[in-house]
This record gives sequence, structure tokens and C-alpha cells, in this order.
Amino acid sequence: QIPHGMSSLSEDTTVKSDFGDDNGISRSCFSPPSIRKRKTTSSHSHSVKQIATASTQSSSGTSSSGRSGISGQESVDDSHDDQSHFSKQYENNSHHAYVAYFKRGDRPVGSLRLFEHPTPRNFPTMSSEIVVKVDYSTVSVTDCKVRLGWYWGEKSENPLRMPIVPGVSFTGTIVQISKPAARAGLRHGDRVTSLVRVGANSRHVSISKDRVVRLPPNAKKLSEIACLPEVVLGAFQALHLGQKGQTRYRSKSLSGKHVLVIDGTSVHGASFIELAQVAGATSVYATSKEKNHKALEAKGVLPLGVDPKFWFSLLKGRIDLVVGVANDNQSSSNIKEEHVKVLNKKGQIVLLSPPDHTRLANFPEERQSKISYTNVFDSWEDDSKQAKRDLAHLVQLVEEGSIHPKILDSVSLGKVARAQEEIETKKVNGFVLCEPWVH
Repeated sequence: QIPHGMSSLSEDTTVKSDFGDDNGISRSCFSPPSIRKRKTTSSHSHSVKQIATASTQSSSGTSSSGRSGISGQESVDDSHDDQSHFSKQYENNSHHAYVAYFKRGDRPVGSLRLFEHPTPRNFPTMSSEIVVKVDYSTVSVTDCKVRLGWYWGEKSENPLRMPIVPGVSFTGTIVQISKPAARAGLRHGDRVTSLVRVGANSRHVSISKDRVVRLPPNAKKLSEIACLPEVVLGAFQALHLGQKGQTRYRSKSLSGKHVLVIDGTSVHGASFIELAQVAGATSVYATSKEKNHKALEAKGVLPLGVDPKFWFSLLKGRIDLVVGVANDNQSSSNIKEEHVKVLNKKGQIVLLSPPDHTRLANFPEERQSKISYTNVFDSWEDDSKQAKRDLAHLVQLVEEGSIHPKILDSVSLGKVARAQEEIETKKVNGFVLCEPWVH
């Protein structure tokens, strides 16, 4: 078994993809047969040498001082687990490495494992693919939900097979390029970013040339750019749903609009707020607990309590757009009747929905015409050219300092499992990155 997103090759096989260009999977690059045969195999994988679990006791790998890390706590030694093999560090920092897991639903610590093998001179790829050396990838709640089977599980229209390499977005440098990719304008050494379903928590990824966005040659904020393809892009698309062409990129694209953000202190809420302000929204309201109101006011936001019954009469009929995140259980508990009542005649509620769901159940019929749903993974597959234009616009906003994704921590591959555990048990209001070349 090869972690999902990896090519299983032998001397007499032809490289074939069951991932396609359309289903959003990057392949954590795999060594050729000559390397694989020299490796010691484990009971789960016949392709790579198992080095350590992702709960390794290596250093946290935080690259920037002053960040409030989530991984600073001491690692718990689970070495009694027969699936756990600890290592203080990678055997060779020039090797290819990645994390993977072999079944859904387990705790991340003890199930996510770290693998390593020598980096081949050339990774096996398909003709349309490039190989990217990853600078930063994300560790996110989406990774946790994929591992738990909530996203792209057995009942999904597009299920993922085991084993899986987590990570849904990344930035990196092209280190191997095909002729078709070169003809498309990409070059060796170009910096790129992309959104994928899985595969990014790796030192190298192999991905279709058509899925990447090339960064400006002088791009400097690579860590912030790595935060864009999932959460920030999704927020942007929700705010500008229905806007066509270049209109959505204008500095006053939301001029005259009154926007209400549900849960303004979440990572999605912060993205909604920043992007609405950059787009010139006349006013931005956000719900949160009272203890967070001063922080929201400092951002120029009008804070509201969590329960809308205390304020909806003041805003009734005034709001143009309500944005938030739909519940994964498809319930309507985060959208109440009062949220609909604050809308004006042309007002709309736009919710970020789980993948594979174009419409959530259990909303009363009278609400349906006012509620729309969008999902960044589905929208990328539906119109990748538009999604890539949107992402390129967000890269420009980051580089010029108009938006600032909040990075909480940066961890090594060996700390990905611990980071996932923290994300599952706590409300994380910023981004966690993986730096795969850091110990």
C-alpha cells in the first residue's frame, strides 16, 4: 500500500494516474524501484522505510520567534505502541520525507507516522506533472476531518483510499518539470502554490501543472501565502459569490454593503473580516463572545453577541450579506431565524459548506431562497481557472500587505500529529504550518 497521492512503480509497470487532474490530489513523491528495493519494509508499506511516528520527540521546528505556538508542550512517549518508532531527527535532511496514516478515526498521535527515503535524481511523474519542493504546507481542521472520515470518506462521491498523506495547501519551488509544463510557461525554480485534497505534508509533491498558481518572482511572504488556498480563498469566494469578471477584484467591490460575519474570532471569521474591509464594505459586524469585543473593535468591526435575539431588531432589514461556516452535521443550529430577518430584500446568507455537499438539509423552506452554499474544494474543481485567478489576487493582497493571515505556529513533519491533536481539542483561531525541512 502506498500513501494516497503516491505512485506505486515497478520495472514492468506503466505510470497511470487514478487521481486525475480534476480531483485535487497531489502525490507525495515516491522513490523509483531501484531505491525501494533497498529499503526495509514494514507491515503497512512495501515502498518506504518507516523512520518514526509523527509524535517523534524531535524539536518543534518553529522558525519564527514571537509566535504563540500550539506545539510547545512536551511530547508524550507512546513508544509502547507497536506502531510507534521514535527518532530524535531525520536520518538525512536531504532525503525525501512525509507523514502518512493507514486507517481513519484513530488519534493522530500514534497513527500518523513519519517516513523517509533517499531523494532520487528524478521523481517518476506523468507527462503533465511537475515536482515541487515544499517550503510550507498547512496543518488544518480539514486534515483532521479527512482522517476521521467526515470528508471524502467511504460514503463520499469522491472517496480517498488508505493510506493518506495529509495537508491541503502548500507553497514551494519547482525542482522537476516536464516539457508540457515548460510549454505552459512554468520554469524550473518558479515558486508556486496550490490547493489539494491531500498530500501536502511532505518534502516534495508531484502535481499537475494546471493546478498550480505561479507566484511573483520577488514573492517574499511564502508562509502567509501557504495559508491562502483553503480558508482565505473560501472566504473570498463566499464574500464575492455572484460577482463576475474583474469586479470581484476591485478595491470597492463591496462598497455600500453591510456585512455580518458569524463567529468573527474564528480563523474563517478573521478572513471574512479582513477581506470585507479590503473590498470596501461600508460596515462589518461580527458575532463573538463578549470577552472578544474589544479586539474586534480594534479592527474596526462592530461586535455583536452570539445570541441574535439581543440585537436583530436593531439590524432588521439592514444587512446585505451574512457569511459563516455551515455545520458539518448539516444542522441549521448556527443559522437562526434572526439571521434571515436582518437581511434586506436583496440580502443573502452565504455559508461555507463541507465538501461533497451543495445544499445542507433541515433548513425550513422559507429560508432556502436566502441561503447559498459554497465550498472551496468543489468550486476549484467546478472552475479551476476562476479559482486560480482568485488565488492569484489573494497572493497580491498578501504581498502588498493588505491582508495578514495569522500564523500561530510552524512545526516540523515530526510534530504534525501533535498539531492535529491540538486542533481537534481546542479552538484554533489562526493557521498552523508545517515546514518539512526543519527538524
